[in-house]
Amino acid sequence: GLTLEPIQRVDVPMVDLDGYTELPEVRVASIVASHNDPVWVIALKESGYVGIVDYSDPAGLNFPLTATIPTARALHDGGFDHTGSYFLVAANADNKIVVVDLQTQTLEAMFDTGLTPHPGRGVNWLDPDYGWVNATAHIKQGKVAVYGADPAGRPDVAWQVVREIELPSAGSLFIKSHPSSPWVLVDMTKSTTGYEKDICAISKATGDLDH
Repeated sequence: GLTLEPIQRVDVPMVDLDGYTELPEVRVASIVASHNDPVWVIALKESGYVGIVDYSDPAGLNFPLTATIPTARALHDGGFDHTGSYFLVAANADNKIVVVDLQTQTLEAMFDTGLTPHPGRGVNWLDPDYGWVNATAHIKQGKVAVYGADPAGRPDVAWQVVREIELPSAGSLFIKSHPSSPWVLVDMTKSTTGYEKDICAISKATGDLDH
C-alpha cells in the first residue's frame, strides 16, 4: 500500500462453470473485504465463480486463492447482508442474485429477481414485516426486488423475493440507503424513457414508492 508495487500475482480459473471449457478472458468484477475474516471476496465475471483470497500472511507476501465457488454467469457487483456473513452478488446473464456463505465458503442460495439485476454494493435494512432484507434494482426492468436476508431470524423468507416495487422506468444501476434514513434511494440513469436524471425514494416502513 505504501509503494504500490505488485507483491504477488494470483491466477484465477479460466474455465466456464462446466469445469473444462476454456474462456478467453475472466474479469474480476467486484472485490470486497470480509467484515469478519482476513479475506477478500472476488466475483469472477465470465466464469461465474466467486473466489476467496486469504490475506492473513503476517509477512504480507502470500495471498492464496483458497476457494473458487461455482455459482452463475456474468457475476457483477456485490455486497453483504447486515451481518457481513453472506456475500450477495448479481449474476446479470442469469437474472439471479447469488448468496455465498463466507463462514463455510459455500454457495448458500441462488434466486431470480428480474431482468439484469444491478444492486451495486447493495443495500440492507430492517423491514417491519420481513425482518432484515436486501434489495436490487434492474437494468432491463423497472422494478426493485426486496428479498429476505435473515436466515437465523426469519428462515421462512430467507433468500426469496418478498416485495416487488414498480419504478417509472428501467435502467437502474445503484440502490443505496443509510441506517438513519427512512428511505432507500434508487437511480434510473440508463433510462431510455426520460427518467435518466431522476431518483426514486422507497419507504422502508411501508415498502411503497414515496417520491
